[in-house]
Amino acid sequence: MTPETLRPADKRFVLVCILVCAASLFIGIRYFQRAFPEASIDFRVNRDTSRPLAERFLQDRALPLSGYRHASAFRYDDEAKVFLERELGLERANGLMPGEIKMWRWGHRWFRPLEKEEIRVEITTRGELASFVHVLPEETPGADLQPAAAREIAESFLSNVIRRPPGTLEFLDRQSRKRPKRTDHVLTWKVSGMELRGATYRVSVTVQGDRVDGYSEFLKLPEQWQRDYARLRSLNESTSLVDSLLFVLLGIGMLVSLAGHIRLRNTRWRTALIFGLVAFALQFLAALNEFPVAQYDFDTTGTYASFVGRVVIRAGLIALAFGGLILLLTACTEPVYRSSYPKHLSIRRMLSWPAIRTRSFLLASLAGITLTFFFFAYEIGFYLLANRLGAWAPADIPYTELLNTRFPWVFVLFMGFFPAVSEEWMFRAFGIPWLERLLRRRWVALVLASFIWGFGHAAYPNQPFFIRGIEVGIVGLILGWAMLKFGILAPLIAHYSIDAFYTAFLLLRSGDTYLAASGAVTAGINLIPLLLALGAYVVKRRFNEESAVANESEGMPAPQVPTEKRTESLPVTAYTPLGRRPLFLVLAIFTAGIALAPLKAPRYGDSVAFRLPKQAAEDAARKFLWQQGHNTADYKVVTQPKDRSDPSALQYVYTVVGTHGLNSIYGEAVVPAAWSVRFFKPLQKEEFRVDVDPGNGRVVAFQHLLPEEAPGADLPEAQAQQIAQRFLEDGKLDLGQFELKETKSEKPKARRDTDFTWEAKPGTRGAAGEARARAQVGIKGDKVGVWTRYFKVPEHWQRARERQNVYSLSVLGIRILLIVVLFAVAALMLVRGTRQGTIQWRRAALVAGIAVIFELAHSLNSIPVFASAYDTRLSSQVFTLAAIVGSAISVLGFGLLALLAAGLIMACYPDAFSTSIRNNLPLWRRDAIGAAGALVGVYLLFQAATGWLGYAASGRALAPSLLLPPHLGTYVPFVSGARDILVVALFCAAAAAFATRLWLQHSHHPLLCWSLVAWLILSFLPVSARRFSEAMIDVMPTAVLVLAAWLLVRYLFRDNYAAYFVAPALLASWRSSASWLAQGNTSLAVQGVLLLLVMIAAALALFTRSAPQAKLAQ
Repeated sequence: MTPETLRPADKRFVLVCILVCAASLFIGIRYFQRAFPEASIDFRVNRDTSRPLAERFLQDRALPLSGYRHASAFRYDDEAKVFLERELGLERANGLMPGEIKMWRWGHRWFRPLEKEEIRVEITTRGELASFVHVLPEETPGADLQPAAAREIAESFLSNVIRRPPGTLEFLDRQSRKRPKRTDHVLTWKVSGMELRGATYRVSVTVQGDRVDGYSEFLKLPEQWQRDYARLRSLNESTSLVDSLLFVLLGIGMLVSLAGHIRLRNTRWRTALIFGLVAFALQFLAALNEFPVAQYDFDTTGTYASFVGRVVIRAGLIALAFGGLILLLTACTEPVYRSSYPKHLSIRRMLSWPAIRTRSFLLASLAGITLTFFFFAYEIGFYLLANRLGAWAPADIPYTELLNTRFPWVFVLFMGFFPAVSEEWMFRAFGIPWLERLLRRRWVALVLASFIWGFGHAAYPNQPFFIRGIEVGIVGLILGWAMLKFGILAPLIAHYSIDAFYTAFLLLRSGDTYLAASGAVTAGINLIPLLLALGAYVVKRRFNEESAVANESEGMPAPQVPTEKRTESLPVTAYTPLGRRPLFLVLAIFTAGIALAPLKAPRYGDSVAFRLPKQAAEDAARKFLWQQGHNTADYKVVTQPKDRSDPSALQYVYTVVGTHGLNSIYGEAVVPAAWSVRFFKPLQKEEFRVDVDPGNGRVVAFQHLLPEEAPGADLPEAQAQQIAQRFLEDGKLDLGQFELKETKSEKPKARRDTDFTWEAKPGTRGAAGEARARAQVGIKGDKVGVWTRYFKVPEHWQRARERQNVYSLSVLGIRILLIVVLFAVAALMLVRGTRQGTIQWRRAALVAGIAVIFELAHSLNSIPVFASAYDTRLSSQVFTLAAIVGSAISVLGFGLLALLAAGLIMACYPDAFSTSIRNNLPLWRRDAIGAAGALVGVYLLFQAATGWLGYAASGRALAPSLLLPPHLGTYVPFVSGARDILVVALFCAAAAAFATRLWLQHSHHPLLCWSLVAWLILSFLPVSARRFSEAMIDVMPTAVLVLAAWLLVRYLFRDNYAAYFVAPALLASWRSSASWLAQGNTSLAVQGVLLLLVMIAAALALFTRSAPQAKLAQ
């Protein structure tokens, strides 16, 4: 056999590649800056040399730094940067940002774990002070200055330290806040003569007591510009969201394909595992490598050890997700690619030494490297033309936080590997052949796969919104052609090289030998196989035979032999009905639950009832606004239930005064729940939000949002305070029991807004320990624009509650590890069941289809919920499109989960959905209904017991949360309640099947079984608990519930498959119905009764078949 060598055509191809690389390099060097201009940064000081400047400033301010930890970061205001570039042009923006506008800053932070006090200083890259802040606990003592005295101190600081005389500034705003032992003031000026297209350059000074403890310079952007830019960006985001729907559909196709190949035992799990492990390792190291950057955002409520633990856990979780995704994508892609392109190098062997020695490898590697150079030139040409036609993109910043990490090359490797592998697998190696089989046209598949990938990049800020999608889509066409011509290796090399090069670009330009060398090696690592292949050919003067490493050598699955269909007359599974004793026990449990249900303990929120229908709440809100002088006739309106309680305040008050005190204070000082009525107009900022008490229709909070350009009066503070006091007194609030704590005065363009906050005095009904009820009123111009009431808890207590410690970290670790282990075991069960043919995916798909119908009905029924989240910066068309696409993705995701749940049930119990099971339904009818009754009875007893336990342990347990009735914000709660029944029935059945199968498989190892149970109970320990009593009181009912579930399954549910569906469904309908019936609302009561009746009727209809003649187990 003649040895294979380079052919004449190959030599011409090599020559063309050399010419393309040379031409691309020439274009890149000459035109890169014109195509991708950079922001101008004058690095007179770097991260290290800026620190002494910050320390010297703090030394002058008599702020010692001994005992503090230090962290640093590069800081800038991205939105301000974009504003200047878009409005002034890059050239003028570059002239302003390094000097007059202090944009580029080195941030330095000194902090101590578990202490609030910290210091932050920002020094510009030119070595000037841009901001500093000295954060103090609110209990720190200090002077009680009047605003005028504080302003004198601030102006003296500006003149003597910052060198900004008051004559160059125009005073704008003041905010005063009364702390327990001092008064703080924040004063703001704008710099005269620094107006830039409606933006103003401002300076702010913070005076704490009688010390200047804060200073900042910033560009205040025009509000209308921010809204317009958000609307512009929404086109990018909605385009990307629409593309993501196609992405999801392609992903579902991958999973369907994977299931088929698993059934044929045609999946190369070892190859998938290798790629997954590489992704895991690179992402884990990259995440840990960012530790110095993460330190800058250290949360001082936790210990340093807990911070390190959270960083490691987070790194591990993200790495596990990325690794799992690559494993899954590889498993889906490899068999499709192998069967579609038998002559190309196989994925499993393409990086092996025999493959490197082949002609295909050499040409594919050369093509990949050439494409890297070509795309470099292509993007330059594309954006030179696009910029000439009016396209825009934000200027690149010649700095990256990678330079602040120890091993920046790890991130370069990851950013080259992960996008290249994940995207080339999905959109080239899988997407093109799969779509070709589906659509019967290769060119259609190539175009569709390329532009699905391309428009996945549409969320970038480039304008117009479609420009990035077109640019990357064209790249996708070329990469797709390269795959068809040379195999997946060529686009894989090109994709890796492009992403790695752009990630390493600043490392190459850093001037540091280590950074430049490591960036060059990691970005150019794909040259190594090419050089090896070229060197081997030069030495041997021949190539290896390709057939041994091509896809065709991997072997194809044998054609599936048709199996005989299962007959529909399978024998009925032997079943032993419950005897009289268990049935009497069921009756006793249910009766006890019903009897004890009315004897429930007092609970937080007992007085909350949504007696008022939505329409009545809207009428009450309109009446209130009319009384305030506002006409809302032409406004759109949407109403949703709202939980108005703050979890921190709730916990504090509960700890101090217990359940009765909590209900008393939250019933009088702060209404815990409300109908939140919103009046708005698309694309207009002005809107009204009114909270209405759902029990009596009283308005309890109000907010009027106004654009900053809206005109209004410019009242003195005293006159504005009189209006606010009169409003509160008309609302029956006794201001004699309150004291003024905070005042904020702000000057928008054509009016003055002033906010006042009063706090309950000690010993009054609004005080609980150190917590105080507060009343806030904001005057916009000469009208009330804000009114609300809330609770303020002591800062030291809140920080103690938020503290992350070894306990919370341990519980989090236990919980995450359990979820990962159970997820992995369930995945293995699904794979094994698919391979063995025990999962009937068509029947699982039928179940998923029914679930999708219910979820779609729920989504349509939830349109008011979506509408309540409308952002008035967006057009209604864009928002509607985003809501529709988001709902479609959600429905598809729910259907996929339902499919997997049904599949898991069959993986554990293969006959769960078989005909024989349907024949068994009459045998199970009585026992299934009995099991459902027992479950409802156990639930009612459990609720009663936990209620009394929580009441008895008031002050020592976690505060109970407010339980709002489900789906109040939908059109018809009944529809979404029916969907909940299906969700609960299906997923509870899947969980029960999974748990019982695990238990039975390991029943011969009782120690292992009960260890898993203990692990499960420990995972339910509350992360938010900060006292031993809180953890124990919360986890004890969980342990009892797990034990009750075990007893129910063992003695009542047993092998009655129907019970596992019917009982959870009946319980779900009971809970929703009981909640709606308790509201005193006729419409809800009717729907509650109807839901329960429909569920009972459905259960009876399920069993109304004559019992087959079957022999029962004796």
